[in-house]
Amino acid sequence: MAQTRRLAAILAADVAGYSRLMGADEEGTHERLRRHLRDLVDPKIKEHRGRIVKNTGDGLLAEFSSVVDAVRSAVEMQRAMADRNAETVEDKRITFRIGINLGDVIAEEDDIYGDGVNVAARLEALAEPGGICISRVVRDQIRDKLPYPFEDKGEQSVKNIARSVRVFTLRPEAVAELPATSVSGFVSQRPRIAPMIVAVGAIALAIAAVAWWVWPATRSPQYPPASVSSAAENVRPTPSTPPKASPVIPQQQSALWDAVIAGNVAEAIVSIRAGADVNALDTRANIAGPNGRRPLNYAAIRNDTAMIRALLDAGANINEANRTGFTPLHHAGEAGSKEAATLLITNGASLTLRNKYGQTPEQVAVASHHPEVAEILRQATTGSK
Repeated sequence: MAQTRRLAAILAADVAGYSRLMGADEEGTHERLRRHLRDLVDPKIKEHRGRIVKNTGDGLLAEFSSVVDAVRSAVEMQRAMADRNAETVEDKRITFRIGINLGDVIAEEDDIYGDGVNVAARLEALAEPGGICISRVVRDQIRDKLPYPFEDKGEQSVKNIARSVRVFTLRPEAVAELPATSVSGFVSQRPRIAPMIVAVGAIALAIAAVAWWVWPATRSPQYPPASVSSAAENVRPTPSTPPKASPVIPQQQSALWDAVIAGNVAEAIVSIRAGADVNALDTRANIAGPNGRRPLNYAAIRNDTAMIRALLDAGANINEANRTGFTPLHHAGEAGSKEAATLLITNGASLTLRNKYGQTPEQVAVASHHPEVAEILRQATTGSK
């Protein structure tokens, strides 16, 4: 087949510590990996219109025509793997590292080549187990389309690539905070016994009914069968409870959240003037995650100082937290948003409020490996005493 060139989003994944896992339990590791690929990874890639180019033994290479689809697929895979691994002892867990790049590739029937593929493989090697690394070009494409809190890790020199690569990472802790996802079209193999039980029960019931009516001689007349009506009288009717309808979110409120995520200050102001609550918690789980985010939280994560100023001017509560107690300053520390942290501190953000895990903003920054933001918070805390 002749070679062709095309632009593609390339996803490279491998299993962290694969050699150790195979050395400890070769057959068990192979079976667990095979099951994860069959039940989760392959369906997720297909669900988001991707194509698995090849399996590499301890990982895979896939391509997508859309970089948004590639990132969404990777995030949903890692989120689902976090749930699966929670039920597995630590030394037997299969944990993926994923790298994603957008670039020109040389395509053949069974493989793809080129710098675009090489960069994706290098990004995968930089990712934490359970995390995702993307290149700057990928980040630029998804920034206003997906809400995931990727952190800027700066320019990185990678093996066999002449130029440095600007790297953004989604850490495992951030993945765990995202809403759980299902796998489209996947049906577990184990529940198949349930239809068999139902079928056997139905057959037994039918046999019993037939036996009852063809066995009149043995029925005692002093114990007549209860009538249908008398049986029904002994059963208390169960009132039907209509399902609760999901609360309707005003259009201007959704418009405000979307404008803040996109970094569009003008649209945010228009939405606020139209009646949107500047402190409202975004409860759209597919966007804000299970813990929700307020407009100021989103702006802090994006390090969007212009948006922070606009929201504060509109009356945003600088210390309002989400469901896990993360204030905007906590989120600035988690995302490594130096300018946002400085601006929030200047405007009176609390340095001592603790989230549900007992962490101050400084402790969150330290745990998220953002020493510069942690130092800003430390100095501000020391200076305020």
